[in-house]
Amino acid sequence: MIFDLRSKPEQDKLPGSIQTWEKTIAEYNARGEGTIDREWTPVFKEEDYSPEKIAVRYREYARMGSEVSFHHP
Repeated sequence: MIFDLRSKPEQDKLPGSIQTWEKTIAEYNARGEGTIDREWTPVFKEEDYSPEKIAVRYREYARMGSEVSFHHP
């Protein structure tokens, strides 16, 4: 089983990547050496969490500071 964690925007950046994966998987399965399935299980379906976007988010979070306050009842 191959778990594809990419969001829809990440997949859209690489047109044809899903078809390429599907073709590769089909060719492997046709050889009879085993069976592989691709399961799309994105962490975030519609948000772009590519390395570039994560870097921007991290920079924004770091700029806000790293203090965390915990409130106990």
